Amino acid sequence: MSGLNAILPILAAATLLAMMAAIGRARTALKGTTLTVAWLTLLASLGTIVAAWIVSMFDSVPEAWRELLWYLAAISLLIPPVAVLGARRPGAHAWTWFVLLPLGLVLLWPAINAWSEDGPPRGLLLEGPHILGFAVVLTMGAGNYFGTRHTLAAILYAIAAVALMLHFVEWTPLESTSARASATTLLALATYLTVRSRRATNQTAGPAMPLPDLTHWESVWRDFRDSFGIVWAKRVMDRMNEAAKEERWLVRLDLDGFVAVDPPPEEPLAADRLPIQVEHWMRFLMRRFVDSGWIDAPRHKV
Repeated sequence: MSGLNAILPILAAATLLAMMAAIGRARTALKGTTLTVAWLTLLASLGTIVAAWIVSMFDSVPEAWRELLWYLAAISLLIPPVAVLGARRPGAHAWTWFVLLPLGLVLLWPAINAWSEDGPPRGLLLEGPHILGFAVVLTMGAGNYFGTRHTLAAILYAIAAVALMLHFVEWTPLESTSARASATTLLALATYLTVRSRRATNQTAGPAMPLPDLTHWESVWRDFRDSFGIVWAKRVMDRMNEAAKEERWLVRLDLDGFVAVDPPPEEPLAADRLPIQVEHWMRFLMRRFVDSGWIDAPRHKV
């Protein structure tokens, strides 16, 4: 190994370690939520990629073992987004054992199937069903964040996962080192965008009518949407709007915040009662995902 090929693993591993440090600091923002498993599996996934880069520096390590580690790194990127899809109490722990663990075993099956009696798998290539399964799981996980502040980061994350997996596809258009370097770069950009967006403000116009201040609850809502993705946000939003219709609120909840009902309902709920009811339903519907401390935490405002 010489020249750029000699220094690339070092640069890539250092970049990934910096990303892991940034994601590690994000644990504070996730305190009091059910996203701990997703956070831990993301750190583990990045750690696996670091290990793969480090091992690739040593020619003494058999190529088959190096390729197996890269395969583990590729499939590990699918686990954190899927963990988010099961992050609801009381089933979050069961999701880990009955969905994430079996999913990992299914994704590992091509490597297990390729294992020979006297050593690690040689020439591991994915067949059509495995490629389709990878694509479906990746689309479900990354697609959950389309429409949130993390849309671009989710797209970059998905492309990075595909880039790592390309080496194990017979018709791959990229050389393995280039694909892996590209994946590392894309993951770094995704991490930067995610961390930056958490620091950014996201104030919206709010209801276009004289109503009590709902700014805090709009901030809570957008943080919830961006943390848990569109799937869970839509579930909570639908339940919230069912209550709003039944209680004749002057507002409804959409993915960006509260909007005024036009035309307003007959005999609407008194405006001074609205914040009380919003708080009640927000806390009630989010209790399966977050603790009260997370809801009450101060948030940035414009």
